[in-house]
Amino acid sequence: MSENIGFFAKIMERRIPQFLGIFLAGSWTALEFTQWAVGRYSLSPNWEEVLVVCLLLTLPLILVLAWHHGAPGKQKWTLFEKIFIPLYLLTIPLSLHHLYKDTDLNKTVEMVMVTDESGEMRERQVARSEYIIPLIIYPLKNLSQDQSIDELALMSTSVLERDLGQSPFISINPFRFISVDIRRSQLPPLALPLTYQINLAQKRARDFIINGSINKVNANYKIDLNLYSAKTGQQISSFSGENPDYFSLIDSLTKQINKHFFPNGIRHTDLPIGDLYTGNWDAFKDFNKAITIELFGDKKPEAEQYYKAAIEKDPTFAIAFFRYALYELAQNKLVSAKNLTDQAVKHGQYRLTEPERLAFNSVYFQLNKQVDRAIETLDQWITLYPNDWEAYLNKARLMSNLRNYDEFIINLKKVVEIDPSQHRVWDAIGDTYAQLGKYDQALEAYNKFKEANPTDPVSQKNIGDLYSQQGNHDLSISHYQKALNLDPSYTLTVTNLGRSYARIGNFKKAEETYKRAVAQSSSPEQKLGSQTSLAELYWSYGLRKAATDIYLNAYSEFSETKSASQSLYNEAQRAARYYVSGKEKHAENIIQQGLITAKENNEDVVLINIQVGQVLLLNAQGKPEEALPIMDNVAKVARSYLGEGNDVEISHIKGQTLFAMGKYEEAKDAFELANNKFPDNINFSQWLARVYYQLGELESAKEIYSNILKIAPGYPAYNLAMAKVLIAEKQISEAKTYLEKTLDAWQFADMEFDELIEAKQLLASI
Repeated sequence: MSENIGFFAKIMERRIPQFLGIFLAGSWTALEFTQWAVGRYSLSPNWEEVLVVCLLLTLPLILVLAWHHGAPGKQKWTLFEKIFIPLYLLTIPLSLHHLYKDTDLNKTVEMVMVTDESGEMRERQVARSEYIIPLIIYPLKNLSQDQSIDELALMSTSVLERDLGQSPFISINPFRFISVDIRRSQLPPLALPLTYQINLAQKRARDFIINGSINKVNANYKIDLNLYSAKTGQQISSFSGENPDYFSLIDSLTKQINKHFFPNGIRHTDLPIGDLYTGNWDAFKDFNKAITIELFGDKKPEAEQYYKAAIEKDPTFAIAFFRYALYELAQNKLVSAKNLTDQAVKHGQYRLTEPERLAFNSVYFQLNKQVDRAIETLDQWITLYPNDWEAYLNKARLMSNLRNYDEFIINLKKVVEIDPSQHRVWDAIGDTYAQLGKYDQALEAYNKFKEANPTDPVSQKNIGDLYSQQGNHDLSISHYQKALNLDPSYTLTVTNLGRSYARIGNFKKAEETYKRAVAQSSSPEQKLGSQTSLAELYWSYGLRKAATDIYLNAYSEFSETKSASQSLYNEAQRAARYYVSGKEKHAENIIQQGLITAKENNEDVVLINIQVGQVLLLNAQGKPEEALPIMDNVAKVARSYLGEGNDVEISHIKGQTLFAMGKYEEAKDAFELANNKFPDNINFSQWLARVYYQLGELESAKEIYSNILKIAPGYPAYNLAMAKVLIAEKQISEAKTYLEKTLDAWQFADMEFDELIEAKQLLASI
């Protein structure tokens, strides 16, 4: 009878809907459990897909079993079932293996051992790189009519960055880095075109973009955020919120973003963002102003007053202390920076994110002259956040300060390995290799930068610099011209092109090029560099009054727009030249003013910078005996901060003092140390050649001057020095050629100075 009932009746008789319902309910429960386990135990999200596929593969088996054995009563197992079911059960894992053999099903974290602050070893989880979300956040548009919201619109980028950055699974390109790109673009930061945002995100190897707008509606802040794919430019999602409390609004938005990327949740510390800033809104506004000025303002010193106001209003404002300390460090005010970190350290443990705290602690230890602990802290940062390239960048900076160039290069290479978009580090790597005379490695690094940035003028400028350092000025000028074809406004290329013209003796072309660099400089730093380069040209070619006037004007302008203290200790390095050019009183005033300022502020690093200028001035005045103990103090203070890091440079300056005292053998040891480290630095090697000449080691002196003249054949002082060596060797005819070249280069000189007089007398005598 049952054989005559319909198909759907058979389905009902065999209870297939019931079995299917039970299977679906069980599947849903399994999926919910898997989703919970993925979030709770940091499992790979791919397990959810594996489960779904496994359930789909199991479904036919459930239907077969229900069809044959779902009816009430006992049913016999057929031969087909006895063969099919085991084979099918075997097929499921084989199919899953085939589909997911190349899929990462490991946990999203791995375990590492770190040393905590008490010195105890403990186990920690760190995020695996495959599961990290690379983001870039842009400034918000200000939709209100209130211009005071502009600073908040700009600052919201950093606030969102800090809040989202608490998750180890989100990597955000820091705003202080992308602000450099925005400044170079000359686009308004609060109205960046979407196409520019996409291009910059792709350049920075970011997968996702967040932008949006902010408004003030009555007493409420309203923020709308958009999430875009950087690869396609398509909008993926949007997030909105409105709240009278700005920080609560940011918290709600970041929760939405985290929920979008991690729907199953993820275990990580997520402190309220207000706790990471301040409870004093006025202090936060002052902090906003300081950051805005520092990133985009024309007069950077104005940032200082707002940093001071912020920390006065909230003495627990740790991130304000830290950023202010970094600002002071940039001015070489190490004592001020130390005082700021000393005040912040007791609040940094609860008002900084863990990466910020590790960065802060590394700076704190450096300023407290505990370099070993600073390195340990950076290593801990690297261990806990192995995919955070900033950790390696910070360690590279410390290694650079310590003059540990091998470790510097290793850490920079790790930066670009983690984030290939940080290809600008190849520029620094190439510069370091070039400085050390490793030209093949330098060219390799520069070419890697060029491959990543074929339209960037820096790539051509780099190679031009390398050829210039080797004395191949035809190729260097060619590459500088190529760089200027890519970007005529790139001032550093113009300056370096001027240097190549100066080195080959084309004074007029060099002067014209340097003046062009001065005219097109777009920042105080650029203008100071261009002006001092022009002054160097004039000094080398005998126009010493013109050189001195440019120095005076350049440092005066810089002190007004950038930093009076930074200008002061930079100008102190020129005090000896002021003295030689007849401005004895100004030379002494600069040194005295610098010493007083440094001592009043208890800034020992600023003090030793001034003292270096003082030593050079005393040497020029014929008082090297007074200079020697000052130089010993410089060495002592420098070593207290950086160990042996600055020994080469300090030894070289001390060597100049020993040379002035006539202690040539001791000076020779000092100069050889620098020359061995930096073999083609003509500012170092010229002094070694001079001491060889005084010691009668003429062949050694001649060899060095030959190399110098290969690099800078046009500079008159080096031609004069070579002529003196040749005269000592009785090679009068060759010496005459160099003397004539010397006097020809000094034909524009506007005053009689010692070297010019000496050259004329030597030529007359032979």
